[in-house]
Amino acid sequence: MSKTATSKAMTVACKCGKTYKTTLNEDGSRVKKDCNACAFIRLAELRVNNAIQKIELIGNLAGVQYERSEEQIAQIEFALSDAIVKTMAMFTASRTIKAKFSLISTGETVE
Repeated sequence: MSKTATSKAMTVACKCGKTYKTTLNEDGSRVKKDCNACAFIRLAELRVNNAIQKIELIGNLAGVQYERSEEQIAQIEFALSDAIVKTMAMFTASRTIKAKFSLISTGETVE
């Protein structure tokens, strides 16, 4: 005997007080747990805090045990600034901009 999947659509109140439509899984749990505004806040806080932690790790490269050139430092600064500018532009633009970073070799050799 097989169970048939049934889903029940319903309107529920989010913790912020807004209502939104969701469906229930077979076990009774909600498919969508937050309204879009609460989901944005939850994800933004998580992702921005993660980004800050990663940027702090980049700051650890300023330690005396690492050898680097002024040009490499400028490249890192430019890449981070550029990524922030492009990311903030996405809030007003309709297209996604992807960026990659790599230190450009200047012909210097580090021994």
